[in-house]
Amino acid sequence: VCVITPDRRLRYLNAAGRRLLGIAPDEPLDRFDAWQFLSEDERLPQLAGEARGSDPDVIQLERELHRVDGSSVLVSQVLQMHRSPDGRTEYISTIARDFLMSYVAARRGAGRAH
Repeated sequence: VCVITPDRRLRYLNAAGRRLLGIAPDEPLDRFDAWQFLSEDERLPQLAGEARGSDPDVIQLERELHRVDGSSVLVSQVLQMHRSPDGRTEYISTIARDFLMSYVAARRGAGRAH
């Protein structure tokens, strides 16, 4: 779970998000720009991955995120724009799930069912 400001600063990142992105538990978030975790192509909105959903303020997509150490992780992500009464984006909240970890957990669960 992450909260991002309109200028792409990380305002909050829970422990699971820190592990996913390779950010130490005590690392200050103010040194990170949310775009540094995206591929170069995704930094240009017209080239970003295809989003799903009917609500323009909620975006669901599958994408590759780049970790601090340079490795990458494939995630399923939902982003929600939180707007002020005049329509400006105040912040963006997001949750991302690691595809591999979700797959492994599902396989373990399926193995226990038999």
